[in-house]
Amino acid sequence: MLKTRITERLGIQYPVISAPMARMSGGRLAAAVSSAGGLGTFGCANAANTIGPDYIRQQIDHIRSQTDKPFGAGFLTQHIANSPQNFEAVLEQEVPVILFSFADPRPWLSRAKESGAVTVCQVQTVEAARLAVAGGADILAAQGNDAGGHTG
Repeated sequence: MLKTRITERLGIQYPVISAPMARMSGGRLAAAVSSAGGLGTFGCANAANTIGPDYIRQQIDHIRSQTDKPFGAGFLTQHIANSPQNFEAVLEQEVPVILFSFADPRPWLSRAKESGAVTVCQVQTVEAARLAVAGGADILAAQGNDAGGHTG
């Protein structure tokens, strides 16, 4: 076990967080990562709007059937307004960690925090970091394209 502020805040053994890639990192991968001591996550919104609340509930049910460790649900923040029922499903299921990427998270952060979730905001610029902090994000995840990550 590596003791860091991230491991302590998220209740995990290792400072490893899987990427919540919509349709690519579902409940199976999230459960495996969480079971191994990291934070497993899965994606809940995409540009094609092909993910619905039933899919989200299925992923959460699968994760909870495999592990009692923390896990997270991630959103491409700019798509939450197109499928608010997905965000509602995550809140109703009391997912322990909610991740936001690529857009201003402030409209959604307070509801996520009210549900009891730890909030993680992926940021690509200083301005994005400022917006996330202003909204009350618990954790910032800085991402650049230098390691193969996309920035929005």
